[in-house]
Amino acid sequence: MSFMTEIEAAEALLGHYQHPAGVRPSGFATRLIEAFEAADPANTIRLMTGFPEFALPIRICNARGTDALAAEVKVWKA
Repeated sequence: MSFMTEIEAAEALLGHYQHPAGVRPSGFATRLIEAFEAADPANTIRLMTGFPEFALPIRICNARGTDALAAEVKVWKA
């Protein structure tokens, strides 16, 4: 069972980076995002395995930025 949905994870990630399309993440989500930020590649994979709802949002954010993630969230919600 996932901690949150992929959309909720994306919105929390956007909120963490203070993007207008984001929502303020919970304390646990904030610490989880901080763990992703601090993780080396092997541990990033471990975190993505444990929290798969963050895998795609983090990949999009890292590769294309928060504006691209916000655009994807808009599509996912449609």
